[in-house]
Amino acid sequence: MLTVKDVMVRDVITISPYSTLREALSTMSARQVKSLVVEPQHPHEGYGLLSYSELLQAIVAEEGDMDLLNVYDAAVKPVVTVGEDLSVNQAAALMARFRLNRLVVVQGNELIGLLAMNDILARLISDLAWPAGRREGSAGAAGRSGRLRVSPRAGATPRPRRALPAGPGRRPPPRPPGGRRRRATTSRGTCPRRPCAGPGPCPGTR
Repeated sequence: MLTVKDVMVRDVITISPYSTLREALSTMSARQVKSLVVEPQHPHEGYGLLSYSELLQAIVAEEGDMDLLNVYDAAVKPVVTVGEDLSVNQAAALMARFRLNRLVVVQGNELIGLLAMNDILARLISDLAWPAGRREGSAGAAGRSGRLRVSPRAGATPRPRRALPAGPGRRPPPRPPGGRRRRATTSRGTCPRRPCAGPGPCPGTR
């Protein structure tokens, strides 16, 4: 079973609640992250979360001053936390129920990771693209068309190729010896059933 610790990000960037929003934006830009975990102000408080959504609301929508507003003015506190042994299915259900994009992973009251919706979807896409037990080297697998080549199964009998009917750009079937097929003649005239197919008694004379 896939658990939170298999998908979560352990390298979590934190920020002090007393930092300004400008400092928070600078940290996000320098570390190339979309969210910061806000450290608790007191030992008995929970963690907070500051993402692009909160910054957009505080600075752009409410026209706040990023040099006067602190992180605790815009961050979401407390955030929903989960343990690392929780299944990813339960974590995804929790996200969908409360419309959350991220969950803070703790062990006791210690921060150990961050679980984002993008990480869950990335893992799901990876498992769909490379199912377990069928991972093969990608080198030489793609042809000039860019598609993966599928090799036939061992011991498989090749399927016989059917003759294609004559058409534009295709050769017609070979004619019998002697040129055109002739119609068999009987005592009553031309055979009404079919052209003569070769040597032997004509079906029209039977």
